[in-house]
Amino acid sequence: MDYVVARSTAHNCEPNLIASYDIMCQWATNLRDRLNNFPVEGVRGLDDRIVARVVPKFHLAAHRPECRASYSLNFEPGAGRKDMEGPERTWFGLQGGGSTKDQGPGFWSDTMDDKFSHWNWTKLVSLGKAIHPLRIKSVADT
Repeated sequence: MDYVVARSTAHNCEPNLIASYDIMCQWATNLRDRLNNFPVEGVRGLDDRIVARVVPKFHLAAHRPECRASYSLNFEPGAGRKDMEGPERTWFGLQGGGSTKDQGPGFWSDTMDDKFSHWNWTKLVSLGKAIHPLRIKSVADT
């Protein structure tokens, strides 16, 4: 997980990041030490840029009460009405269309590329319908 976060944020110049992970309460422990010893350039200041560490809303119910209070999006300024469950919805959508277990590396790569491309296209064409009601509700709540 350290590698995924480090590489995905390496070229992101946003000074304030919200990090979301199903087991954030465990992953965030000693993060600064792990990043200081990380073999990839440019990640040493990443811990300072993460202004919020949260657990996605669906997963939070399975955590202890002290985790729920410390890692809830409901108490995070600037989080709006996010649930941070986007990656989970992606995995669910990728399950259809047959198994890739028996495919060779090239065919597997092509199949996954097709699935991700279709997922991204589906999200893109429905973005307006998804964002508009949330924006209206968010503005009404302020």
